[in-house]
Amino acid sequence: QIGHDARLDATLSSVGGSIAFWLISFIWGVVTLLPHSIGAGCSQRPKMGFGACAALALCAFGLYWEVASDLQKWFFKLDPANKGCFCNVGLWAWSQHPNYFGNLCLWAGLFLLNASPLAQAGPAPLVLGALSPLFLAALFYGQASGTIMNSTALATQKYSSDPVFAAYVKQVPLVIPWPFW
Repeated sequence: QIGHDARLDATLSSVGGSIAFWLISFIWGVVTLLPHSIGAGCSQRPKMGFGACAALALCAFGLYWEVASDLQKWFFKLDPANKGCFCNVGLWAWSQHPNYFGNLCLWAGLFLLNASPLAQAGPAPLVLGALSPLFLAALFYGQASGTIMNSTALATQKYSSDPVFAAYVKQVPLVIPWPFW
């Protein structure tokens, strides 16, 4: 069973809020794809070397980390013993938002995979391509910190009486897990 996610209720309750949400989602998609869409149009594509393999490894690692963290939270919430509890096990013990970290690794790897042809095409394509991981980092930190969305306030409200949650928020890194700090 899937519960209701109240984070977007206020935004999606009006036509203007819905349009803004979908416009931002569209911009998000376009900016995120910049390194690959610009890189695919570059005439000079180097052969797969160590750097490209490392970039693909980072993509694969990021995809694994994001999927694993989402599955861990999904199974945590399915367990009736965890009803009303926040997820602080598995990758969630290392980061408050391990799924964001995985997504950042995935798209940073995609940028690095395309960095060489982007750089050969000139500084403008390289800078435009770099917007993808930088935009995602700003977006994810904004969401995780509560600057962009009210998810932090909702979590604090929901778990404010739990001293374990208070310690978790103080001790566990927001996005980048402690092994990578």
